[in-house]
Amino acid sequence: AFEPVAKLKRWSVAIGITTMIGVVIVVLFVSSSISGPIIHLTESTKIIGRGDLQHKVDIVSHDEIGQLADSFNSMTAKLRNAYSRQKEINTSLQREIDERKLAEEKIRELSYVVEQSPSAVVIADLNGNIEYVNHKFSQLTGYTDVEVIGQNPRILRSDKTSQETYKDLWETVTSGKEWSGVFCNKKKSGELFWESASISPLKDPEGNITHYVALKEDITEKRQAEELMKQMVEDIQ
Repeated sequence: AFEPVAKLKRWSVAIGITTMIGVVIVVLFVSSSISGPIIHLTESTKIIGRGDLQHKVDIVSHDEIGQLADSFNSMTAKLRNAYSRQKEINTSLQREIDERKLAEEKIRELSYVVEQSPSAVVIADLNGNIEYVNHKFSQLTGYTDVEVIGQNPRILRSDKTSQETYKDLWETVTSGKEWSGVFCNKKKSGELFWESASISPLKDPEGNITHYVALKEDITEKRQAEELMKQMVEDIQ
């Protein structure tokens, strides 16, 4: 009488065990399908974090994990582009820095040449006011650079050079041409000296005059020798 009941219980137990096994299999499958991509995504994140921006998260899925992988790939693509642009900018900046260093080095070399020139060098602005003199100028005239910067070269004038000479000089250089001639100037001590001068306008790339540069050479001894020779010839005659 109880056999059908016992048989029913056995069937119930079997069905229950089968169901549990099925549930476990499903859980394991779902867990594997989720944990696998997550582990792969985690490893990819570490690789990208070490600086490998060429790495791609290779997960093909239409769920949230797939969307997250697509977001990582999009982010690394943007980082690659940003890195590439920054590299180009850095290269351009380095080129500019190198060019500027080269230009500065050439300026320093030119400064050394001008400062150590055997000729007196004077640079004046458009109004004729002195902006620079080299060591030879100070040695020749007795004036230091501090004393003459901002001054006009007329502080060296003597009454031995005609006004016509200065007028011709100014008209020539302001017209953009070079002027050459001889002055009898006066040192700080009051001593007179003769100098040969060549004065030229400096122009910017557009051709506008920005400064005037004078190269001067002391010819006092040469002038005195010529005067002495002239006097001797006159005495002989």
